[in-house]
Amino acid sequence: GNMITWSNSSTRYLYTPDIEMGDTTIKEPYMDRLGLLRGTYIGVNVKSLYLSRISDWTKFKISKNAKIKELIIETTDLPSNLLDITLNLEWVKFKLLKIKTLTNFDKLKANAIAFDKCSFDGSVLKTMKEINPSINKIQITACDVDNLNLSEFGALDELQLLFTLERGTKLKDVIEGVVIKKLVLSGDVISDKENKAFVNSLKSKGVKVEIVGPVI
Repeated sequence: GNMITWSNSSTRYLYTPDIEMGDTTIKEPYMDRLGLLRGTYIGVNVKSLYLSRISDWTKFKISKNAKIKELIIETTDLPSNLLDITLNLEWVKFKLLKIKTLTNFDKLKANAIAFDKCSFDGSVLKTMKEINPSINKIQITACDVDNLNLSEFGALDELQLLFTLERGTKLKDVIEGVVIKKLVLSGDVISDKENKAFVNSLKSKGVKVEIVGPVI
C-alpha cells in the first residue's frame, strides 16, 4: 500500500469542545501524530458570552444554534464568525471601548443595549436604532458621550443614565420626545434645579424614576 507520511507542522486537528466558558474539566484528546491547535467552540450551553480583552477571540467559533442571550464586548477582536450569525440577544453590553462606528455590528440584534465606561458620539445610538428598531432598554454608565440625544428612540421601557451627563447638561434636551416607562438617574443629574423640576414633571406623568447615588 501507499505509505502516508505525517508532517507535524502541516496537519492540525482543531479541538473545539462545546462547554460553558471557563469549564476546565474536559481535557484535550490525546493526539499522537497530529499537532493540536486549541480552539474553542461556543455552542448551545453558553448563555452569557464575555469577550474580554484577554483572549484571542479569532480562535473561537460560535455555533449556528448558539443560545447566547447576553453578549459583553470589551474588545474589537471578535470570534471569527460572530458577525456571520444572526444571534437573537437580550443584551449587548459594550465595556471600556472607544466606539467610532457600529458598521461591524449590524447583525447583532438585541432589545437591550448597555455602554459601560465607553466613549462615543451620540450618533452611534442613532445608528444602533436604525440597525435595531426593537431596542427598548438603554443603560449608559460612566461614559464620555458627545451630542447625546435619544429622541430617535421614541419609546423606551427603561433608560439608565448614570454618571454620564456633564454638569450643566439639561436632561430635557437629551430625552426630548421620548416616552419612558422607567428612568434611572444618578444623583448628580438632579442636583441641577432645572433637571429636578423636569424629573418631577415626568413623575407626575407616571414615569417610574429611580435615583442612584447621592444628590450632591
